[in-house]
Amino acid sequence: MSLEEIIQKIKEFSGMSEEEIKRKIREKQRELYGLVSPEGAAHILARELGIEVVKKEYVKISEIKPGMYNFNLKVRVSKIFTREFEKNGVKKKVANIFVVDETGEIRLCLWNEQIDMFSLKEGDVVEISGAYSRKNVFGETEIRLGMYGDIKLLPDDPSLPKSGKEYISSTINKFEPGKRYKVRAAIVYVFDTNIFYEVCPECGVIIKDSMCQIHGEVEPEHTVIVNAIIDDGYGNVRAVFFREVGEKLLGSPAEKLLKENSLEKKISELLGKELVFYGKVRKNELFKRKEFIIDDFEEIDPEKETEKILEELNYFFPDKSVKEY
Repeated sequence: MSLEEIIQKIKEFSGMSEEEIKRKIREKQRELYGLVSPEGAAHILARELGIEVVKKEYVKISEIKPGMYNFNLKVRVSKIFTREFEKNGVKKKVANIFVVDETGEIRLCLWNEQIDMFSLKEGDVVEISGAYSRKNVFGETEIRLGMYGDIKLLPDDPSLPKSGKEYISSTINKFEPGKRYKVRAAIVYVFDTNIFYEVCPECGVIIKDSMCQIHGEVEPEHTVIVNAIIDDGYGNVRAVFFREVGEKLLGSPAEKLLKENSLEKKISELLGKELVFYGKVRKNELFKRKEFIIDDFEEIDPEKETEKILEELNYFFPDKSVKEY
């Protein structure tokens, strides 16, 4: 874009005269000791005024591959799972935010102050700029915000789907790989394996022997991955609780579990516990079995369960009052 075109764009959206804009461009050049051209100074001025002079190119979700950097998306927020946890005595938050466009769905991870800064809610249409992508431990691609990343709320766009892949209320015996399910089930077994893993404090990647491929030797933090069997009376499946979801299940952060040596007690308290699980079924190609990767879970609400039972009774016995049951 030429200098004249940028000036015209600033004039159009700011209401300033052409002479005033040119004066501000010269001032900006002086501020930067003449190290930028008039065009460069005009771009900086436009950005400071919140004026987009270059049309952003948006990547479609289906085009995103691990290892991409500094790309932009226009998407709708479909689901948000936020959790609070504690690391080394410091309270932290993580939000797993599922976003959709007409080509698919992907997970965006936000941490701590990012969550409060952007205050997203389900249904919002947003522009995500300065994103990068990475592969998580399950081989799925997810996105994060880069150092200069941003999220901006946009007007509603009817062309974007209202939601992503919904959680299908189902029973375990009907699970199919690639689909997301909501199921009420009990934890019947927790695998007796090492659940603790080292992670890089900078990028959160699981590492070994304190060595991160990106940041070199680091002072590692710890996370957990819990493998269990859940059963709903119709079938059972191996369920995987990854990182913050695992810490939520155990009721304590990984560092505290390590320090207090309380893992055995926590696991014994889980056996027989009935919960509502939300997750995605995948096929483990190595062991040729289905696995249920848990996105989140919730406690059984007795009040809601009572209401559900009463609704069913009213459906089957419409001529009777609740007192007659």
